[in-house]
Amino acid sequence: MRERFHNNSPGALTLEQARALEIKRQRERRRQAEELAAQGRGDNTEIAHVARGEIVVPEILQTPEFLAAVRS
Repeated sequence: MRERFHNNSPGALTLEQARALEIKRQRERRRQAEELAAQGRGDNTEIAHVARGEIVVPEILQTPEFLAAVRS
């Protein structure tokens, strides 16, 4: 016979409660991702954290000549 483990700690969840909570969190993350995606324009596929004054250079422009000009 298997013994059952009981966790009587405040805030402890049953396995079913933990699974339900994880499903709820996944749905919320999916909703947030869809909301963020809806804010994109055109062919946007990426999001970035940049500071004022930073630039993002498209890969197609990242030639040695262009990068040297930017550095100077």
